[in-house]
Amino acid sequence: MSEAKNDLTSLYSFLYLLCLYLALEFLPLNDWIANSLYASLVKLGILAVILALSIYEIVHNRIKPSCFKNSLASFTLIPLILGCLSNFFYGLLFIKEQTISFNASLFTMDIFISIFSITIEELLFRFLFLTFLSLKIKESKNKDLLVILFSSLAFCLMHVINFFGNDPLSVLAQLGYTFVLGLILGVIAYYYETPFLTIIGHFLFNFLNQVFFSAFYSLTFSTQYLVYSIVFALIMILYTLFLVYLIRRKKHYASS
Repeated sequence: MSEAKNDLTSLYSFLYLLCLYLALEFLPLNDWIANSLYASLVKLGILAVILALSIYEIVHNRIKPSCFKNSLASFTLIPLILGCLSNFFYGLLFIKEQTISFNASLFTMDIFISIFSITIEELLFRFLFLTFLSLKIKESKNKDLLVILFSSLAFCLMHVINFFGNDPLSVLAQLGYTFVLGLILGVIAYYYETPFLTIIGHFLFNFLNQVFFSAFYSLTFSTQYLVYSIVFALIMILYTLFLVYLIRRKKHYASS
């Protein structure tokens, strides 16, 4: 497949699969199905279909990423590891009481839904869309930065749909941390040889900060949490940009 065709195929696949994925968020499954477990099972089934379609598009159209090309030292994963533990750091520092809430069936279902959702998002944003950007942006010395930035922005803006029916301030905070997460995962996806690291990293981020954290802490959104999140995000952004600087400098010296 030519680069131009691979370019457009990646974009078309990304757009229609993203529309399907976002449409699922507007389905009032909990209103249609009274039992929460059954509603989750239906959602899981729909996610499985979207995931199968995503894999089919990549395999059938032979979409090959043109951006996974360098191995990095393990210290480049530090921002992702810290990000995965960010809510637990907040809980240890500021939440005095633990309220353990655990339902085995729903907890297990949440894990499977998280795995399917994250795999779909990574195939869309860190495979299809990143491949499209990498092929589209060719003649720029800052190609890697632009690809990572635009893919992060797209990933962040996907979550704008959460403004429907949710607290605007908490959604703004979500847009912030998804942008930072997108930057970190974008760096890993662009420079590492395998895209599977981003799926694992994204899963750990969501599982530890949401599913697992919620089983031990009852977190209420507050100004304190917002300030903590902003400070933590800025540290992660600076660290990630520093990593990109080191990588670019290493590539410059290697080519000179």
